[in-house]
Amino acid sequence: MSRWKLILASGLLLMGCTLTHTDSQGPGKRSKKEKFMNLVFYNVENLFDTKDDPNTNDAQFLPDGELAWDESRYQKKLTHLAEALSLLGEELPVIIGLAEVENKEVLNDLIKTGKLKGEHYAICHQDSPDKRGIDCALLYDSDRFKLKEFETIDVSDRKEGYYTRDILYVSGWLNGSDLIHCFVNHWSSRRDGQQETEYKRVRAAKKLRASIDQIQKEDPNANIVAMGDFNDKPDNKSVREVLRARSIEENLSPGDLVNLLTDEHESGKGTISYRREWMVFDQMIVSQNMLDPKNGLQVVGQDQILYDQALIYTYKSGDTKPNETYGGRNYYGGYSDHLPVYIKLKQ
Repeated sequence: MSRWKLILASGLLLMGCTLTHTDSQGPGKRSKKEKFMNLVFYNVENLFDTKDDPNTNDAQFLPDGELAWDESRYQKKLTHLAEALSLLGEELPVIIGLAEVENKEVLNDLIKTGKLKGEHYAICHQDSPDKRGIDCALLYDSDRFKLKEFETIDVSDRKEGYYTRDILYVSGWLNGSDLIHCFVNHWSSRRDGQQETEYKRVRAAKKLRASIDQIQKEDPNANIVAMGDFNDKPDNKSVREVLRARSIEENLSPGDLVNLLTDEHESGKGTISYRREWMVFDQMIVSQNMLDPKNGLQVVGQDQILYDQALIYTYKSGDTKPNETYGGRNYYGGYSDHLPVYIKLKQ
């Protein structure tokens, strides 16, 4: 077991403590009773509604489109996603980062579905310049998280005619005490080749690193979580060198981030499967202080990829992949072509 896994495992002994809720009213005194919370990121694989948006290329996802995306398939998708986001236990996540959502309307539909319905989830979302119309978003439990601000970070290059998803930045207080900074990412795909498209992900990494540098300049001990589908592995240039997200086993410099999915990558696990090979594209990256037991907000637990039988398809050969909604033009009716990743926090 790696050194940081041992650090996280020490928190498991405390998991029997009763979870408590407080109204989040901005910074205040810390409660003496420890709280545990899940933060989740999930690339939900094309959560589109069935309506035509004339400003985006959403023709595939219409009832008369090539994917025959109708109301019954849409509702099934919402049900599956709400189920997947409820698999971490009775306590629903306090923060949910999402990628590949079409608009705020689908988010409103999602938080009214399954176990998410009746909870107090609020939405942070802004339409991005991505030509397909897919965006990043963040849902938060307004009983446990008090929003401070949110904004988007533009990573498109209009001079080159390159338009992609913005990075979503959200900050706020957990249970009225600890300020946390969250970045939700969905970097450019490798569709035209890894090396040919690397510069786009490097561009996103530079933009994200600049925002983190500014936060750390003002507060070196800031609680920072960068979550997302980076479309690169933990050891690729964009993540490791540019963003400076590395393994806790390394000799980290001040300001370096810790990639909590490094072990999973090195052991051959993954969040997506390409040609039956698992790869870690979806990652949870945190500031170093969030692994310090003396910090007010600490990452605990060991597993960061949500492996659940419902979310995984098994071939006759025994190979596995995420239980996806579509494979090309074939409708499978599954959940997503990605697995969720998460962290558990102790406060």
